[in-house]
Amino acid sequence: MNIFPFFAKNKSKEVKSEKASNVSMISSYSKDKGEKKFLDAKTILNSEIFRHRISQIKENVGVNDDFFDQFFMPVISGLASRFQSCPASKAHHHSFDYGLLEHSLEVAVFAVRQSNAYNYFPDQDEEKIQHLIYVYQYCVFIGAMLHDAAKVMTDCYFKIYINNEWVHWSPLYASVPDESDNVPFRIFRRENATGLLYKKNTHELAASMLLTEVVPSEGIKWILDFTLKYAPPMFTDLVHTV
Repeated sequence: MNIFPFFAKNKSKEVKSEKASNVSMISSYSKDKGEKKFLDAKTILNSEIFRHRISQIKENVGVNDDFFDQFFMPVISGLASRFQSCPASKAHHHSFDYGLLEHSLEVAVFAVRQSNAYNYFPDQDEEKIQHLIYVYQYCVFIGAMLHDAAKVMTDCYFKIYINNEWVHWSPLYASVPDESDNVPFRIFRRENATGLLYKKNTHELAASMLLTEVVPSEGIKWILDFTLKYAPPMFTDLVHTV
């Protein structure tokens, strides 16, 4: 069962991309063509379009500020810091700086908005609907944010300039440098002379690697507790959706 009965990639187009307003503030940090410096998530997310997308997500999930900051913002901030300026594709949708983050937020807006039209009660016990509304939307949000997230590891790779040389860096094994550290980076596509070095679904298979990296422990516990109490398939549905 797909926890997104309404979730199709082409439907994300219904949330209009606003590339121009997205990149204008952030791209000024670029030193040379293809070279940027690591920014903290707070700086990245201060872009007008990102603030707008986050407010749309918050409006559609209908939780208070404290709850949103505790459960939703760690996912957004965690991915923003790992994505940095990574594009969502080589030459298709969102193939520009910060495109992967913009696309992820757009899909999250669409997904949580559409989730309001659905009830999740896999055992058909309607009395459980009221208990599952918010945790279901949280799972939808996580699935949307992570659906392409692993592209930052599978489709692209980073090199950072440290100790007077360019070396490989990955969020798989290293923490993200702080903005105050002034660390330059470049992003490269995983390809060689014969073509791309990843398959169409490689990022889908790797997405779950980021689940516990960006979803706060309180969020994982919330999902698992409600899975055991109200909806045994829910965690499995989430993993298969990611």
